[in-house]
Amino acid sequence: MKKLSIFLVFLFTIHVATASLLVEPAKFEFVLNGLEKTTEAIRVTNVTQLPLVINVNAYDWDLNENGDLESNKLGTLDSTLSGHIQFNPRRFSIAPGQTQIVRVTITMPEEKPLERRSIIFFESEQSSFSGNIQTIFQTLIGTTIYATNTKASSSVEVLAFEHTVDDENDLTLHMFTQNTGEAHIRVNVSYGIYDLGNQLLYSGDVVDTVLLPEQKHTFHLPVEENILFGLYNVIGRITFTDTMNFVPFNVPLTISD
Repeated sequence: MKKLSIFLVFLFTIHVATASLLVEPAKFEFVLNGLEKTTEAIRVTNVTQLPLVINVNAYDWDLNENGDLESNKLGTLDSTLSGHIQFNPRRFSIAPGQTQIVRVTITMPEEKPLERRSIIFFESEQSSFSGNIQTIFQTLIGTTIYATNTKASSSVEVLAFEHTVDDENDLTLHMFTQNTGEAHIRVNVSYGIYDLGNQLLYSGDVVDTVLLPEQKHTFHLPVEENILFGLYNVIGRITFTDTMNFVPFNVPLTISD
């Protein structure tokens, strides 16, 4: 007798459901003495019409060359909070419209590096079927954590300055920088182009850029005015957000044909 084999084929479609969870706050920035401990609360709200099961996990994280966050297994990076972070609960069910409090406790290490980072991800997954097609909705929302020792220093250095002119004669300034301190910094860059008579021809700014310790970053500063060929000076400052600290710069600029 000939056997009949039946194969059931399911087609999977994966979507990222960005609105299924509301996580507050999105970020903690702690400044602590060595061995000092702090506990905070994260509010997780189910904004769907379905009950959800949430898994909670902590990871190390860093920024890539494009400034995008990349997560790593907890304990992978030198900046890890592994052994210094606790959170509870690690898994829970949450009904539609309800809010769950997740407690997070950080103990600041004494040893270097003087800044540690983690991200706590809240992960959920929903499935639905339509015929033989299964749709999986995955949600991954995180709260980022900075824990900085009070002994950490903050500084930034301008390494080099270049410029480019494209085919449409649009000028862009490129400022190469590095965070030379021991803590992350949030900076604003204000800049202006001056002629040799000190007349301002153009000014602009870039706001709220994060630089991690030792991170190099290139600021691309657009110039939205037609600057003629000649000799100029680019004068500006890098300002540390929410402080009075700043780093000035004054570099010559030669635009040639």
